[in-house]
Amino acid sequence: MARLLLHIGPMKTGSTAIQTALGENRKVLRQRGILALQPCNSSFLHGVVGNLLKQRPLSPLQEQKLARLRQDLANTRAGDQTLLLSGELLGQGLDQQGIELLIELLRQACPQPIEEIQAVCYLRSQDELSISLASTKLRSGRISRPCHGKPFSYAAMLKAWAQVLGRQGVHPRRYDRSNWEAGDVVADFASFLGVTYELLRIRSQQVRNPSLNLQAQGLLERLALAMRERHAPQNPEDLPGWSLLIRCLDSDYSGPGMLPSRHQVERFMSSIQAENEAVAREWFDDGQPLFSNDYSRYPMETLPAAKDVAMLDAAVTSLIALLHEPLAHVARCGQGHEDGKGS
Repeated sequence: MARLLLHIGPMKTGSTAIQTALGENRKVLRQRGILALQPCNSSFLHGVVGNLLKQRPLSPLQEQKLARLRQDLANTRAGDQTLLLSGELLGQGLDQQGIELLIELLRQACPQPIEEIQAVCYLRSQDELSISLASTKLRSGRISRPCHGKPFSYAAMLKAWAQVLGRQGVHPRRYDRSNWEAGDVVADFASFLGVTYELLRIRSQQVRNPSLNLQAQGLLERLALAMRERHAPQNPEDLPGWSLLIRCLDSDYSGPGMLPSRHQVERFMSSIQAENEAVAREWFDDGQPLFSNDYSRYPMETLPAAKDVAMLDAAVTSLIALLHEPLAHVARCGQGHEDGKGS
C-alpha cells in the first residue's frame, strides 16, 4: 500500500523549482521509496474533471494525456511508499466535487491500493501573488493591474481540500524565503518530504523566472494596448515573434518591476485580513499572523512604467509590424541581437 502525496501549488509559489528538483533527483528519491511522477499539466486535469462532471466526452488530446498519467502510475512497484504528483494549479479552480472526482481518477489509475492521500501547498501573501501574476499576464500580452479586484482565498482552497481529505490530510506551508535554507523553496519542500536539501537541491543551471523591469513592462503594456486598439485578431503571444521578444526582454531587461502604491496594497490586503487571520488560527499553531503586515517597501505612489511615452509609442509601432513577420525573419533579427551583445 502506498501514500499519494499531491503538491497542489497554488500558482506563483515555486512550483517550477520544485518540479525541476524532483525531476533531476528522481532516481535517488526512488531509492528512498519516493516515486516522483512526471509533473502534470493541471489545466489538462481541470479540463478532464470538467468534462466528466458535465458527462461530456474527453478530447483526443485529453485521452492521450490521461493515458500517459496512467502509464506513469502503472510504473509503481512494491518499494514505492510515496507517490508524489506535482500540479501547480491543482490548488485552485476545483471545488469539493471536482477534487473528489480527481482523487477517484488517480485511485483508479494506480495499480496498487492507495492507503493515504495528502496534499501540500504553499501560501504566499496575496499582494506578492497579485504582483507576480500581473507580470506573468503581461508576458502573454494581457494587462492586469496588481492588487485590484478580489484577493485569492486560501481559506476556500483549504476548506475544499479538507472536505475531501480531512484536515489531517492537508498541509499548508508559508511561502517565506527568509525562513528557508539558502532562501530556496526546494529546501523547505525537502524538509517536508523528510529528505535533506543536499539530496533534493537543483544541480543544473538555476531555474530562471526573472521579473521584467519597469521599462520592459511598460513596453509590453503599451504593445498590448496598441494591438487591442487596432482590433488585432490574434492574441499577442500567438504572433510569430512574441516568444523571441520575451526572451530578449528577459535577457536584457530583468529587474524590479512595477509596484502598486502602498495605499492600494493596504486596501487590497485589508479586504482579506479577517480571512487570513482565521486561516492562521486554524492551520498554524505558532501564534503568528499568516503574513507580514509591513508594507513599507511599497512606494507612496505608483511609479510610471515609462518616462518617454512618445518614444515608446514609436517603438511599439515598429514592433507590431515586426511581430507579424514570418518567424525566420524575426529569428534573424534575434540572432543579430545575440551577436551584438556585449559590443
